[in-house]
Amino acid sequence: MIELFKDRFDLLSFAACSAPTDGLILEFGVASGASINYLATTLALRGRRVHGFDSFGGLPEPWADYPAGHFACEPPAVVSNVELVIGLFADTIPEFLAQHADPAALIHVDCDLYASTMTVLDLLTPRIVPGTFIALDEYFIVCEHEQKAFHDWLLACGRTCKKLARSIEQLVVVME
Repeated sequence: MIELFKDRFDLLSFAACSAPTDGLILEFGVASGASINYLATTLALRGRRVHGFDSFGGLPEPWADYPAGHFACEPPAVVSNVELVIGLFADTIPEFLAQHADPAALIHVDCDLYASTMTVLDLLTPRIVPGTFIALDEYFIVCEHEQKAFHDWLLACGRTCKKLARSIEQLVVVME
């Protein structure tokens, strides 16, 4: 049975408390920093490094009712255990992975777009192991993007997951 949470923050708290105590904590799509700062200050993640990836240039292409460039902003102020990785996912993830050998414990996907989500999942495939938690931020809205990319990735790499929890828009899974 899938647990239901009232909002994305309660769902992220559940994911942070349930994820493995070792491994990388990653967020893709930082924007204003609200979710990464929340994650980094949850009791389960205090003292652990949380890595946030974003170009801060906004959407690279239109999404839903938003034009390309929407959500552009300056990098936000973040709490002390957050490290921002600034640039396009395709450019920053390979270099980051070359410097960090650990598997992923928790991945928060807030990429909005199909292509961005698929880039993240494809590049992280070797680090997504059984027990990795993945939180998908727009899973139940604009389903042709994050939801479709996640399902296409699962099929392409022959992976399976268990759906654990959801809110109105978000889903948390654990990889099998």
